Amino acid sequence: MGLVNEIVPAEKLLARARELADLLIAASPASLSRAKRLMTSAAAPEVDHDLERAILENARIRCTPDFKEGLASFLEKRKPVWQGKPE
Repeated sequence: MGLVNEIVPAEKLLARARELADLLIAASPASLSRAKRLMTSAAAPEVDHDLERAILENARIRCTPDFKEGLASFLEKRKPVWQGKPE
């Protein structure tokens, strides 16, 4: 979201993080809360879409021979024999 986007050498990371935290602490809590709510609501449709895609893909994967083999081999405490054939 670009709220914090800078590269800092490892030895200066903690000091820079504290500087940024001090800036946030000094800001209006109400303004920060509203800004956070705005960013969250702006990202929500994209997150919902990505979550839906992930759920559908997970359901598809669970129907593959490799998934079934992986589950069976886990339950039978043996090494899986992958077929590697997508469905």
